[in-house]
Amino acid sequence: RSFIENGVDSIASAAGAEGYCPPPGDVAYSAGLTEGDWCVQLTIQDGGPNDADGETNGAVSDPGGVGTKSNIDVSSSGGSLSIWGLMLMLLPVIRKMNKKWLLLAAIGASSQAQALEPGQYELGFNLGYVHSDTSKSDLNQQLTDSGINGVILDEEASRMGFGLNLGYPVTEEFMLELGYKNLGSVDTHLRGLAGDVATFLADVEEVHPQSGHGFTFGTAYHFSLKQDWTAVVHTGGFFWVAHFDLEGPTDTRSFSDSGMDIYMGAGLERALASGTRVGLNLQRFWLSGEGVDTLNLSVRFPVKQY
Repeated sequence: RSFIENGVDSIASAAGAEGYCPPPGDVAYSAGLTEGDWCVQLTIQDGGPNDADGETNGAVSDPGGVGTKSNIDVSSSGGSLSIWGLMLMLLPVIRKMNKKWLLLAAIGASSQAQALEPGQYELGFNLGYVHSDTSKSDLNQQLTDSGINGVILDEEASRMGFGLNLGYPVTEEFMLELGYKNLGSVDTHLRGLAGDVATFLADVEEVHPQSGHGFTFGTAYHFSLKQDWTAVVHTGGFFWVAHFDLEGPTDTRSFSDSGMDIYMGAGLERALASGTRVGLNLQRFWLSGEGVDTLNLSVRFPVKQY
């Protein structure tokens, strides 16, 4: 926003040099802005028109002084829950599943194929490459659109992710799936002109690629191909949460976000001995409107409920 000058609030500049400015209040500062000067000093009254919080509370949100370039690291995390921890979490769910409810949810699926053995479930693991749609240029455009004086130095939109799921076969082709997906962690590095690092962190908290972790609930439909090969189509809902950590030179900020979005995917699987299947699949998750793609290697094997 524009700086308002009045009898109390004022703006001044000093010649200085790259990497050096006179301390606030130094006689080197002269009123107004002088072309070619490296340094700017703002004098702001507590509660005045240039105080961001607008309150006379002994603290100025945008303190008078010299704006400096600050390097900011933004880390969005998909969480750190382990595979074995997830299995322990899902065990009570397996035992409490109501088969009759699951069958009702499958109305409209093919009725010609025979259901598999009652009580038969399928446990699957996947590990893969994750990539967010948001590019470095997209993030820089977000900064520009928000009026933030900054630039993205680096962003790591690609990373590793993993997941597991429990499948209940309603028919030979149609399966209901409950699972967990972790889309990995993303680091974004940016530099901006910040008079107040805490305020700058708050301004840039939305500038990052999306990631998250959470539970999935959906369906899988299998199409038989030649020999032991099948094509698989997945779709469902992703109940996700994301954790963000912003680190500046003198301050930090953390917050979380969450939502429910859809995912879709398709892949190929091959049956091995004892009903085990290995496959390769591509999935797309939408998190707050941003696409996140995953290319996964998966293994699935049957388990019996006891």
